[in-house]
Amino acid sequence: MKRTLSTLTLSLLASGTLLAQTANTDQLAKASNTELLKELKTLKPLNSKVFKLNSVKDIGSMYMVNANMYFQNNTRQIDVFITKDKKIVLFGNAFNTETSQKYTTQKSAIKSKAQEKHDTAPLEELAIYKVGNGKQKYFVFTDPDCGFCRRFEDRYNEIKEDVTLYVLPYPLTRMHPFAKDKLLVFAEMSQAQKDEVMGKGGLASVKIPDGYKAKEDTVKKLDKTMRIAKDMGLTGTPYLVNKDGIKSSPTEIIKRGKK
Repeated sequence: MKRTLSTLTLSLLASGTLLAQTANTDQLAKASNTELLKELKTLKPLNSKVFKLNSVKDIGSMYMVNANMYFQNNTRQIDVFITKDKKIVLFGNAFNTETSQKYTTQKSAIKSKAQEKHDTAPLEELAIYKVGNGKQKYFVFTDPDCGFCRRFEDRYNEIKEDVTLYVLPYPLTRMHPFAKDKLLVFAEMSQAQKDEVMGKGGLASVKIPDGYKAKEDTVKKLDKTMRIAKDMGLTGTPYLVNKDGIKSSPTEIIKRGKK
C-alpha cells in the first residue's frame, strides 16, 4: 500500500512538473511571438497604418502572419509570408510543393460573405436613385469621385431596358473627402433634379452648397447603407450585388442588360 502511494505521489509530482514546464514553454513561446510580431511590424510595407499583425507562425523557411488590412473603409483578414532573413514580404497564397496543402492562418475555408445570400429588401428604400424598370434587379454601392464608378455610371443607359439598378451611397472618405457630402446633397434632391444631374455630369458633378449640413434622417440612412454593405463583404466600389445579395460585376450586368 505504501509503495502504491509513493508511486502515485511520484507520478503526480512528475505530472505537475511536466504541466509546469509545458505552461512555461507556452508562455515563453507567446512572449517570443509577441517580440517577433513587433519586429515584423517594422518591415515595409507592414509598418503602414493599413496593416495590423495579429499572430505569427514558423512554417520552416518562412514566417506566416495573420494580419488585418484596412482598405477603403473595410477590414479584410489576410495571410502574409515573410522570409526568415526579413528581406522579402509576400502577399497571396502559399502551397507545400510535396503535399499541395495550402498554408493559411484561417481555421477553416469559410465561404466568403460576397458569395453568401443577403437580404436586399431594405436596400430598395435606402437607394438614392433608380435606373431602369427591367425584371433583373441589381444594387450598386457607389462613390461619386471613384473613377471606376463613373465609368460604370456612364453605361447606365445600356442596361435600363432590361435591368432595374438601385444606386446606393458608399463614400470612400479616406481617399475622397467630398464624396459623402456629394451623396448626401444628391439624396436630398427632388427626382427632377436627380434626373438632371444624372443626365449631365453624373454624381461627380454634384455641387456642395456653402455651409451645407445634411438632415439627420439622410445621414442615418447613409450610415445604415454602409453597415449593410460591409456585412455583405464590400471590398471597394463600384460594388454590385444581385437580388439575393450575391456579388456581381458591371460586365455581367451590362451583358445581361443586352440580352
